[in-house]
Amino acid sequence: MVHKDGETEEGEMEFYSVQLHEKIEVPDTDVDITTAENGRRQARATVQRDGKAIRLFKFLPNVDATPTAATEGVTATKATTKPKGKAKT
Repeated sequence: MVHKDGETEEGEMEFYSVQLHEKIEVPDTDVDITTAENGRRQARATVQRDGKAIRLFKFLPNVDATPTAATEGVTATKATTKPKGKAKT
């Protein structure tokens, strides 16, 4: 069974390789979990497949999902686009 964060019950984490177009399970001992500059958790691993080193990366869910003071009360807005063509004068 695979959990929401991609970790399996056997102590392995599941990644998806864009290069190979398949899911790859990596033992937890080979996975590096760090925090990005923006505060998001990420997992990185490198595996050998057919003599090539395949680098894997995935974002992990945040541990505490409580909104911060900076994002509290912020709502998504629709992006505005510029009109196509020349402006009429």
